[in-house]
Amino acid sequence: MKKNILIMIGMLGFCLTGVFGLSIDDFEKLDFPGNVVTQVGSAVNVTGTGYYPQGVTGVLKKEAVSPKNFEFEVSIDRVTGGSDTWYSFCLMNKKAFFDINDASRGEGLVVLMRPTRSGSSFTVQPHLLSLETNGFFEQKSNYPLFILPPLGTKFKVSLQKSSDGYTLTINGVQIADKLEWLKGLYPNDKAWFSFSACDMAKKRLRFTLYSIKG
Repeated sequence: MKKNILIMIGMLGFCLTGVFGLSIDDFEKLDFPGNVVTQVGSAVNVTGTGYYPQGVTGVLKKEAVSPKNFEFEVSIDRVTGGSDTWYSFCLMNKKAFFDINDASRGEGLVVLMRPTRSGSSFTVQPHLLSLETNGFFEQKSNYPLFILPPLGTKFKVSLQKSSDGYTLTINGVQIADKLEWLKGLYPNDKAWFSFSACDMAKKRLRFTLYSIKG
């Protein structure tokens, strides 16, 4: 009887996490100085300084997700107006943060969102990181400029698999072309999600993750 109760409590805890938000226990903090992860209600706030590859602000989800029907909600809370600043989300086929110098650590989708100096809009840049391309493979079309909601306002990012590739949307707006070059990279439909940020001047950046489904 006690064992059944414990199982039910465990299942309830899993359900509550999925329905009501995220926990810092869902993530591994990227091991860079100044990277601070805190629980804010049912959301996870991340802040820090640094410039890739020596320093990145971010987290890696411990458990795999399904890239065929995946979405998350996030807010960009601070921009610096710097000349080289980006926020990024990744879906890798191994449990690792992306490494453009060593694709054997993980292959997959790397999307860079580069803010304008005002922070009111971002250029969205989907990339493929793979052993075959020996680093980033960029979209051939022009990168779309996406108008973000005000800083601190959450928005939704979705990735949907179809027979001819993957469709990436932000708040329901399709970003770039079909990502057909992702086909075959996620055996068993498993991927590991990370979200991160960096600034060349090493100024402080901040974002908040609210939900992850998939």
